Amino acid sequence: MIDYIVLLIFIISIYYTFKYKFIQFKCFKKTKEVFFNEKSKSAYEAFIVSIGSVFGVGNIVGVTTAIIYGGPGSLLWMVIFAVFSSVFSIIENTLAVKYRVLINNEYRGGVSYYISNGLNKKVLSIIIAIFLVLGN
Repeated sequence: MIDYIVLLIFIISIYYTFKYKFIQFKCFKKTKEVFFNEKSKSAYEAFIVSIGSVFGVGNIVGVTTAIIYGGPGSLLWMVIFAVFSSVFSIIENTLAVKYRVLINNEYRGGVSYYISNGLNKKVLSIIIAIFLVLGN
């Protein structure tokens, strides 16, 4: 039985993939240029930190569990889901850059900032910040 929330997320990710005209595939060339041709490696370092926060032990155990319970075909669906749901990462990073704040000559942003500044929900942004601190 398919979990309805996972199915809903998959459908929404397909919708945004078509809405933004497959942006996750269009950015490969620009990403390569930024990573390998820029003198400053700050973009590369930010990417590595972002990837490090996404991947972890849970993903390794998740793949193993999927293969054990779902068979090798589950890997195909995991890849398909990852490709389409990567549009959420692009949206999240775009919002973080749009609603970032300059504090002490340093940019600060993220989920709490775009909830607070974009949606004007201060209390919700504080709750999210607390959960993020407790989750790490």
